[in-house]
Amino acid sequence: MKKVINGAVYNTDTAKKICEQFTEDPDHTKGAIVKKVKQLYKTKSGKYFFYIKDNYIGYVDANNDDIDPKFEEAELEEKKILLATYEAAFQFASEFYSDTNSNEIIDKYFPDLTTDSKDEKKSEKNA
Repeated sequence: MKKVINGAVYNTDTAKKICEQFTEDPDHTKGAIVKKVKQLYKTKSGKYFFYIKDNYIGYVDANNDDIDPKFEEAELEEKKILLATYEAAFQFASEFYSDTNSNEIIDKYFPDLTTDSKDEKKSEKNA
């Protein structure tokens, strides 16, 4: 999916996918159980964004008749791209890569924050 926001292009085909999360929960606004995929991406320019895809069963007007509509169940899909701050992206990835062996992955995509925390640990040891 490709979307232009504030003059910048966010494209899932050209950006690097960092991680993804699958959930299946009831959504009261849609009146259905929603299967959601939330993926975190990083663009070549270093910006982060979420690609969110919802799949659910809903009712649609099958005959386009306003006076006597006929509703049928149909599988519906919603896709959207949302901008993510550096902090929100870091938190999402940290929750995904919560085991101790994944520090290299976090360091790769979030070098600023992980470098700061390493510097703090070094200064605590030296104190």
